[in-house]
Amino acid sequence: MKFELNQLRTLAREVAARYNKDEAELMKIIKEVHQSKAFYKWGFSSLFEYCVQELMLSEANTSNFTAVAKKANEVPALVLAVETGELSISKARKIVPVVTRENHGEWLALAKTSTSRQIEKAVAIAQPQLLVKETMRFVAENVISMTTAFSEEEAELLKRVMDLESQRTRKASSRKEALVAALREYIDHHDPVVKAKRAEIRAQKNATHLLRKSVPRDRSMSVTKRFMPKGDLPFRLHSSTQYICVISGGVQSLVIEVGVALPVGLILITSFRDHLVVATL
Repeated sequence: MKFELNQLRTLAREVAARYNKDEAELMKIIKEVHQSKAFYKWGFSSLFEYCVQELMLSEANTSNFTAVAKKANEVPALVLAVETGELSISKARKIVPVVTRENHGEWLALAKTSTSRQIEKAVAIAQPQLLVKETMRFVAENVISMTTAFSEEEAELLKRVMDLESQRTRKASSRKEALVAALREYIDHHDPVVKAKRAEIRAQKNATHLLRKSVPRDRSMSVTKRFMPKGDLPFRLHSSTQYICVISGGVQSLVIEVGVALPVGLILITSFRDHLVVATL
């Protein structure tokens, strides 16, 4: 399809205007999705994953939108400038690392009146470490090269971790080994999944310990301890005499019924966290 020059120019303006308007509308939507965490309910692990897979945005555009959306609570004026069409999403993204609640007026004014290159230069002067672009790329199978920038203070922290890791392993530690050790230590102490698994193991050990202390010392009887998930209640018991350990309110409260003859059949047992504790004699 061929257009006359004037018609082509008019059409380009109209499409560009729609593009800018749609960009502003999309910014509003992504901000709401981020603040409501709706992407979790839709089965996505992150806002980035939602934008790439659901909205079919490029990774570059997704990085722009998500970075600005996450800055919304701290600097509402930045997002408002994009939503009203005063500032493009790409320019807004460039000042995210430096704009704050206190200095947003200065940076928004600069971004609105400067080219992208001028904005990049101003940001680099304000934060020189941003001159190094963070990257992660495959250099071989299962080997990734990572580039980032450290401040002098952060570099000293890394050196200190290297020293500590060298002392722990009794051999010289590389920067990579120190970083991996620090990351594993952080995950071990702060990852809720790891902490939950550790708490479950600890709970089972505590329950077993309390059960051993509470069951009568009769060497003629053997004790079988079982941990069963909730809902997996024993429908048929193994004998007519049972010792049932009921733990409530954590491991501090222990109630044990000794020498109670119980009928064979279904018994409701109080649960301990996600498990039931049964001792069969």
